[in-house]
Amino acid sequence: MTINKRYSKKVQERILKRLQPPENKTVSQLAKEENIPLNTIYTWVTMTRKQGKMIPELSDKGEYIASESSFYRVLKEAKQNTKRIAVCNPNKKGITTHIATGPNQVWSWNIT
Repeated sequence: MTINKRYSKKVQERILKRLQPPENKTVSQLAKEENIPLNTIYTWVTMTRKQGKMIPELSDKGEYIASESSFYRVLKEAKQNTKRIAVCNPNKKGITTHIATGPNQVWSWNIT
């Protein structure tokens, strides 16, 4: 039987902060040290990224390139520091139409 444990916002922030410099801990290291499931930490990282905050992915591999502020500085200089929104492909399927060739073949209702 698995028990779903809820973690406070403070715990989440503390764990996410340890992923960043100067500690640069990996997700697997933090999971072992804090006794928190890997999936839980990965969910926190994903939610943080969706909010537009940076979490270094390479820190999970133990690689460090630059600080978060350096990345923001480079993005700002390249004018790429805007929020990115996923663009969906337009619906390539045409509008479906129903053609009746006889009585009682097409039914519709108005819900307005």
